[in-house]
Amino acid sequence: MIARVGALGTKQERLAFVISSLGLGGAERDLSVCANFWASEEKEVCIFAFTSSKNPPVYPLDARVRLCFLKDHFLAERFCASLRRFLCMVALRHALRAFRPHVIISYVDITNILTLLVSRGLGAPVIVAERSDPFMYKIGRFCDALRRRTYRWARKVVVQTPTVASYFPRSLQKNICVIPNGVRSPSKHCTIRKNVRFLVSSGRLDADKGFDLLLESCVQLFPSHPSLQLTLYGEGPYRVFLEQKIRAYKVEDRVSLPGATTEIEEMLARADLFAFPSRHEGFPNALCEAMAVGLPVVASNCLGNRTLVRDGIDGLLVPVGDGAALTEKIAFLIDHPEERQRLSRNARRLPERFSEDRNRQLWKSVITEAIAESSL
Repeated sequence: MIARVGALGTKQERLAFVISSLGLGGAERDLSVCANFWASEEKEVCIFAFTSSKNPPVYPLDARVRLCFLKDHFLAERFCASLRRFLCMVALRHALRAFRPHVIISYVDITNILTLLVSRGLGAPVIVAERSDPFMYKIGRFCDALRRRTYRWARKVVVQTPTVASYFPRSLQKNICVIPNGVRSPSKHCTIRKNVRFLVSSGRLDADKGFDLLLESCVQLFPSHPSLQLTLYGEGPYRVFLEQKIRAYKVEDRVSLPGATTEIEEMLARADLFAFPSRHEGFPNALCEAMAVGLPVVASNCLGNRTLVRDGIDGLLVPVGDGAALTEKIAFLIDHPEERQRLSRNARRLPERFSEDRNRQLWKSVITEAIAESSL
């Protein structure tokens, strides 16, 4: 299977993208968009994923983008997790050597570390993209020390905010480039109605998203707002816990967990209010999508959220982990349709503040410079 991604012998510039998986998630979507763009620019593009072909891409990919699923190179189910990761690293090095990329672009902390270790001596510059808030999202002391050391080998370290850039030591600052996500202009916008019925949120179902706090807030709001419904779009390891909480609160008829959807814009456009009580975020696409369609939002004031939401201008912020404040702000917006209308008008301007064109040009500049320095 390594031969399948070998270089074609042409003079086309070759770009290798590396990521842990191609499932639902902000990093996965942004990588897919970037890979599609470079394929449209007549580059040879291959995505190397630390997973198997049993987990196909969720986001659409250009037909010209090739895929290499590293776990397909061995009988992954026979080995423990540590050995599988090592074998994936071996497979990645062989596959990169066969593909001979002019530049390697890796996404997300641990994958970035592995890619930098694996690609040493191959002659291709490596660009790594940090996608979380390292002040809050901990990868362990050993891995963090390894990240700080290996990131010195990167041609560029791409982060989404200046605050994330400040996490890294002074010796790395010259290689850091801040590239905020681009926010796509939606094809639909929500309608601000007098009465709020559909409160929604979206994202991976895990503890970091704070959905437990949102559920508790809604349980307090339901008695005084008999038509209010909560819908959480997403999938993840927290599903069972949330389902248990929903049954314990006896609100099965008021709260739904429909799973992940690729039609999130359509779902958001039908909603009335969006809540996002994350405990930490990098640059949350879920919040971008909600604001872009014009949903009034209540979000925690973690780093990624406050990068997007200007408190009192295009959304409301509450302290991280403060369930009482979350309940209070949601209730305020339910009871004040004129305030929801004002926030909605301002939130729709988010694609202007974080344009896709600006994002694409910044990435193009970084990748083009790296290709020019390639020794291949």
